[in-house]
Amino acid sequence: MSPNQNTGAGQLARKSQPRHDQSFKTLEELTPRKDLGRLLGVSDDPRLIKFVGLLLSPSKPIQRRSLAKLASMCDLPYSELLRTISQSHVSEGILRMSAKVPEVMQSVAENACNRSGVCQECKGSGDVPDRRKGKRGEYRTCHICGGDGTVVKQGSIEAQKMVFESVGLTNRKSPLFNVNVGAQPGALPSVESEMGSMSRVLDIQPEKT
Repeated sequence: MSPNQNTGAGQLARKSQPRHDQSFKTLEELTPRKDLGRLLGVSDDPRLIKFVGLLLSPSKPIQRRSLAKLASMCDLPYSELLRTISQSHVSEGILRMSAKVPEVMQSVAENACNRSGVCQECKGSGDVPDRRKGKRGEYRTCHICGGDGTVVKQGSIEAQKMVFESVGLTNRKSPLFNVNVGAQPGALPSVESEMGSMSRVLDIQPEKT
């Protein structure tokens, strides 16, 4: 069935106009223009620079135009705009995550350390029931803690490996941190490259036996 059988020419013309683009309407409902301008302001793409300028323009006529119309004025398709927004969100998320790296590293280092703990054999008393023949009801010094009531608990082996690798005390096949010197100035990193970098930082290579 052709469109003209159930849709008039006037209706088709209205639907083809930018302000009727549902994708852009959804984007505008979810993201205020000020926030959208902040997300896109890191790009050096001339189209995006122009688009951000229109988004933040104080001009009332410009403000009244739909997001789709502003994008069409900058020759900016929805798919590319959405990709840039997504990458900006990922970059911002990684930046926020990196602020927690010192705290995480400290936690890993603490988990790597040996620490004293209550002896589970004697529950900290230093003595255990003597189960030898003829000694029923008597107690003797705990053979686990030697009567101290405490034992040294070894830190996490995996945490120790990560700490040693981080400070260069063990060999690695690749550097802990990689700097991409070939990236274009102002270019947004891709989701794949960002997540790949994080996975390399967190990767622990098994030791050869």
